Amino acid sequence: DYWELNCIEECVPRMDGVEVVWMNHVFLYEYYDPNAFRVTLIDKLKFTSSNKYSIDFLISKMQNLNQNSFWFGWHGMINFKYLYSIKLKFIDRLLHEDHYFGKLLFFQAKQIYVYTKKKIHYRIRKGSIMNYSKENSY
Repeated sequence: DYWELNCIEECVPRMDGVEVVWMNHVFLYEYYDPNAFRVTLIDKLKFTSSNKYSIDFLISKMQNLNQNSFWFGWHGMINFKYLYSIKLKFIDRLLHEDHYFGKLLFFQAKQIYVYTKKKIHYRIRKGSIMNYSKENSY
């Protein structure tokens, strides 16, 4: 996984007035069919431009599009004061911890900046629970 060189410079100014900057990403496949098309959560929610949104708006958008799953972990920036104030952290050895972490992080936030440009490259690797090939992933 990696962030493009200008990713931080693009996102830090967007932290102003928000608790989280949620960034879109590109999938990179290792040991997997590179022609397989995967859609990011930001794309599923049909965000076409970057902007600040309230959590109420995001929840409404998810309901309208029947998106019943949500996760967040590595694909964004979090205001540390906010994170500290809600006393949220990842729990070791918990499968899909990004689902629990993401919901608690977002649902307590007032404003979230959705950044639609794909500046993060997320690797789907052999042995990952995100690898949906026929190989045993764990």
